[in-house]
Amino acid sequence: MKYIHKYIYKGGDIATVSVEPEHDEIKRYLHGRYLGPTEAVWRLFQFAMHDEQPPVTHLQLHLPGQQAVYFAGHQDSDHIRDLIEGSMTTLMAFFSYNAQNGDGR
Repeated sequence: MKYIHKYIYKGGDIATVSVEPEHDEIKRYLHGRYLGPTEAVWRLFQFAMHDEQPPVTHLQLHLPGQQAVYFAGHQDSDHIRDLIEGSMTTLMAFFSYNAQNGDGR
């Protein structure tokens, strides 16, 4: 469906050339995008553009034993130690899941 609407509502081919002394990657990305009427209406009504649960998840990368642990400053050391030992980042959960299940490999 997206494929059909993309080419039905596509405007004429236009080329714009400008020579700039600086390489501005953000400006180049914003000026190089094409947004057709179908996609514009879809975004105006705030419909989901992709699946709500994407197959790609960003993993929090860290070295072993150096994951970030957040705690309040007034908590005692025993509670903080429990937080550190029980902390599970997305990376650690990924490795733990793959150690127990074969479908994530």
